[in-house]
Amino acid sequence: MRQKPFILLIFLIIIGFTTCGIDEYFYLPQIPQGSVSASGVTIMLPYLSSTEFYYASSYIIYYKIYLSNFLKEGLIETDAFSDISSNLVNDWNNLVRFLDITRIDVPSRSDFANRGYYELQFNNNNLLSIPGVTSTNRNMEIIFHATAPAEILIDNASEGKIQRNNNLELSPNPDFLSTPELRSNEDAGTGSIHNRDISPSSTDPTGTANYAYVSMYILTLGSNPTNFVPILSKPTHIGVFLLQPYL
Repeated sequence: MRQKPFILLIFLIIIGFTTCGIDEYFYLPQIPQGSVSASGVTIMLPYLSSTEFYYASSYIIYYKIYLSNFLKEGLIETDAFSDISSNLVNDWNNLVRFLDITRIDVPSRSDFANRGYYELQFNNNNLLSIPGVTSTNRNMEIIFHATAPAEILIDNASEGKIQRNNNLELSPNPDFLSTPELRSNEDAGTGSIHNRDISPSSTDPTGTANYAYVSMYILTLGSNPTNFVPILSKPTHIGVFLLQPYL
């Protein structure tokens, strides 16, 4: 008789494990590194099974513009970041931990917002939202033209211009064109209602900088089906690109 309470306790513990279970972990796959050139990038957006990744919704791109008086033409590698801008280096060092496939760190939207990164827009100011659940891999290409707005192509078909985030009350031009207004150090940063997505030159934050660069990260976006909280994949750094001086 004295063993019955002990046996009952063991039984209740077993029932607890089998009924409660362990909370399911929802994750989204990291997008493979793209093929980068001086004027753009080509990225394969991977097929996402509607059964396995039914909670995926879209792909998003975060960007930030950096002003500089240093000219780096051609393909821009990480060893050139310090020549371009110490602000670029600081942001890279803060975000690079999320890129490491050997770590479980996954960013939130605030991790990018806190570094002054904004969500890219395209085609009449709609947030970049490419269906995440597809039946096949898709090819995405971003091209930075020298004398025309940058554009985005999906499966080799143009989807329109890529544009800076319209929540910035951008004036007068939201395109990624390196105009004198865009390169104004005085108008860059958190003190401006228009150019908060721009980091002033780290060597001489006065007047008009000679050059502007853009850094971009791409992620898969979804929603946790148990609590509807947004979830992100590990990011992929698209690259850093020189915006050719315009006007």
